[in-house]
Amino acid sequence: MMVAEQFAKIMKASGAVALDIGEVLPARPFLEAAGEYLGARMVFLEGAGNVRRCLTPDLTIAACLARIKGGAQDPSGRFWYSGNVFRESEDESLVIKRRDIGMELIGEEASPEAHLGMCDLWWRLLPAHVQEQVRVYVDDRDMFAMLLEDLAVAGPLRRRLLAAYNRPEQLRALINGGMEPKPSTHLNIAKMAVSLGNDKGMQFLANWVSTQSDGVTVGRGLDEICDRLWMLGELEAAGGLDEQQTISLKNFLAVECPMANLPNLLAERQIKVGGRLLELIKAYAAEASQMNWEPERLIFRPANAERLDYYSGFSFQALTKNRERVFAGGRYDGLMEQLGGFAIPAYGGAINLDVLEALS
Repeated sequence: MMVAEQFAKIMKASGAVALDIGEVLPARPFLEAAGEYLGARMVFLEGAGNVRRCLTPDLTIAACLARIKGGAQDPSGRFWYSGNVFRESEDESLVIKRRDIGMELIGEEASPEAHLGMCDLWWRLLPAHVQEQVRVYVDDRDMFAMLLEDLAVAGPLRRRLLAAYNRPEQLRALINGGMEPKPSTHLNIAKMAVSLGNDKGMQFLANWVSTQSDGVTVGRGLDEICDRLWMLGELEAAGGLDEQQTISLKNFLAVECPMANLPNLLAERQIKVGGRLLELIKAYAAEASQMNWEPERLIFRPANAERLDYYSGFSFQALTKNRERVFAGGRYDGLMEQLGGFAIPAYGGAINLDVLEALS
């Protein structure tokens, strides 16, 4: 049985609801929720009217929009779909069309059982000869947040690092630099604003941006520019990371091992974790040990890939040796509310049928 047919059969048997996702949708929700990376790859359409449209670039956002449009009082439930994703190639020379099947669990609370359970579902759909070519890399932004708390990283530094988590290169550069802003006119303005307090400081920034800012800030909204400058001022006031914090964060981000072995590896490398973080790590390791996988097929690697901005916690991606992505997904707890729906946790993933077909 073909993977798509097998998946549809499983979804129907579980009571999941099929979503109808169009190929042309308003562009704004994707631009606002997914960030600059997706925005640079979207395929925009010319047309009449004030609503800018695009070919669907992301099926998770499209699925959430479909659920919100349905107007249900309770949007929670299991939903599945099949559809096409359209994105420009990196050199903008052509439009790449990808076939996906996916599932979204709206209202699903975070837990190692739920997270690794979805990984296991996708894994079991793969033919055995494809499983032999793939490793699944998993990560949880909540672990990093708990580590920052354990290390007593100052609030402004913590917020900046978490904001950068979906951009691994940027995150590591911030940590390597000790989180100390470089001297600049913008830094001086930001420091002055923070010294005035929140209300007066934000008004000061708004006035400065509106009347005296240079071309560095062109292309962003006033509120976004002010927020970024305020964060810059807070970072300066916090004083950067200390040496032990920097070392601990570097050591944690350098971890790469089977999920089932994570507690032992942390102990061997003397990476100290405790409290809620240690409990979460042990829960993931215990759940991974129960899965009927070869241990080296399920790898924990923090901040392991560029992620769209809406991802908020656990994430996973199945990669071949050639870095082809077979399936991927994760948590997006704030996405439904950001798109105009209810504030509700959610989690999902999809499989790339074109890559799967090529491997088969």
